Amino acid sequence: MTLEPSLDEHFNKVRRMVRSSIAKGFPHHNDPAPGAAILRDLLDTTVILSRDHETGVCPASKGRQVTLCSAHFSKILNAANVYSQDVVRVQMLLRDFGASLPINPHWFERTPDPQCWPTRHAIRSEGSSIQMVATAISTEG
Repeated sequence: MTLEPSLDEHFNKVRRMVRSSIAKGFPHHNDPAPGAAILRDLLDTTVILSRDHETGVCPASKGRQVTLCSAHFSKILNAANVYSQDVVRVQMLLRDFGASLPINPHWFERTPDPQCWPTRHAIRSEGSSIQMVATAISTEG
């Protein structure tokens, strides 16, 4: 498919402005996708899995899944030089809404001041007990 020259130029320019952020120790998807991408000062993550990076297996324990998911989230933020206070929105994909309760200690630890909490939206999903997607502002942009 051939795009008109102006559209082709636009997409090439946009492609060069996006930077992939790949975190070590982050369980990547089967697709060729980075853990996050940054466009100017906006960081957007892919789905952050609750799978063990070394084994590739999702633990049976909800608590262990939440701990892994939170640790992977921290790895993505660190790799992109983004701080917890820069997170604007977190979307949690939960098999059952009771799975959000174990995330609360990690949530409070990450951002103890309720005046600085990012939005948090939970939706029902299939698969592991918890997965997350986040959007943040990058000061590196």
